[in-house]
Amino acid sequence: MLQIVNIIPFGPQVSLNPVTGYVGYNSRTQTVVVAFEGTEEWIDDDARWPLVTLDPRLSAGNNFPSYATHGFQDAWAVFADAILKAVTALVNNPNPNAPVKKIQVTGHSLGGAIASFSALQMSLNFPQIPVQLTTYATPRIGSPDLATWVRKNVCH
Repeated sequence: MLQIVNIIPFGPQVSLNPVTGYVGYNSRTQTVVVAFEGTEEWIDDDARWPLVTLDPRLSAGNNFPSYATHGFQDAWAVFADAILKAVTALVNNPNPNAPVKKIQVTGHSLGGAIASFSALQMSLNFPQIPVQLTTYATPRIGSPDLATWVRKNVCH
């Protein structure tokens, strides 16, 4: 049975189409699922967006020169804390019948970019739990060293 905890969609404060994210728990696989819907329109200008310093919540205190695509990191940041709170509640659930053995993060298009940032955030906050990232048609989320950082910290 999948329990769904609805994450509030973001929209007007971000210049992209709204994306809806959901956090749930699959009791059969003992997996927390974090899923993001993609955009309705093609994002064709991500290569022209400026790179900005990586959000401290994604660097685990490491001060290395990594850069994220401004728009995608901002879109993730709008509701990153709410997602972390929902996942933390499921991970810390005192019910012995609902253990968390894996966190699965997925998304398409803009949702894939946000899923990439969210998977990194989950892996840094829950190092004892494997985090798997699956994305589709994901645009570039930042500099090559950010891609290396994601690959190092998130299972694929």
